[in-house]
Amino acid sequence: MTTPLLALEELAEKKIREVLLERDDDSVIRVRVTMKGPMAYHYGMQFVDRAEQTPEDETIDHDGVIFLVDPESCPLLKGSTLKYVSDDSGSGFTFENPNKTPLMENPVAVKVHEVIQEQINPGVASHGGSVDLIDVQGDKVFIRFSGGCQGCGQADVTLKDGVENTILTAVPEIHFVVDGTNHAEGENPYFQ
Repeated sequence: MTTPLLALEELAEKKIREVLLERDDDSVIRVRVTMKGPMAYHYGMQFVDRAEQTPEDETIDHDGVIFLVDPESCPLLKGSTLKYVSDDSGSGFTFENPNKTPLMENPVAVKVHEVIQEQINPGVASHGGSVDLIDVQGDKVFIRFSGGCQGCGQADVTLKDGVENTILTAVPEIHFVVDGTNHAEGENPYFQ
């Protein structure tokens, strides 16, 4: 049995059909998947006229609900499920995707990402900043500071005394932490 490109949860289908009924035209749904940094995918979904379909598009028909997926997005989307969620923070469509970004296939990168999210970012967030994992190559980790950390005069101290020590202690496979931030571009550092 082959894995479908995109499954459609019942509530998501209902919401899409409501929108299509209101539109009362020949709309289809274009879905795009792009990288959102090295750790996650970003999804775009919009109603477009059926005439915008190109010969390269993969067409998915869920009982008359038509999705168009460009060829670059197909392998990133394969096996995903479109859902409609509603909670205290709001409601909307979300994709449940079993595919991992190439970096998330690396178990060391996953460990480093967890350390950054759980141990490092809560501290730098108090200064309006964040640290993002860019890449892992062998025993080197490449990170980027953003927000209040980008352009901050204390970034070197934060890197050496905080980020680097935390990563090297928590992930023994890593021996070097490289800051790939262009600090000259910082617009709103915490320390001025």
